[in-house]
Amino acid sequence: MPKQTDVPTLIRALRAQGFTVETRHSRTGSSRCKVTSPSGQVVIMPGPGKRTQARALLNARAALRRIGADV
Repeated sequence: MPKQTDVPTLIRALRAQGFTVETRHSRTGSSRCKVTSPSGQVVIMPGPGKRTQARALLNARAALRRIGADV
């Protein structure tokens, strides 16, 4: 299972592949990342910071693979 510490590593890998990553913080303290592929497709994934469920990270990785990321 992925750990919360995997999120910064994942973000660095995405940026190295040409993806754009924007971090957004909500009032509740949780954060989300908007990942945009070079072709313009968008995925919202958990961001660094608060604890995230492992399942959410697995789902985010699957969505990123569908838009062409090598993660």
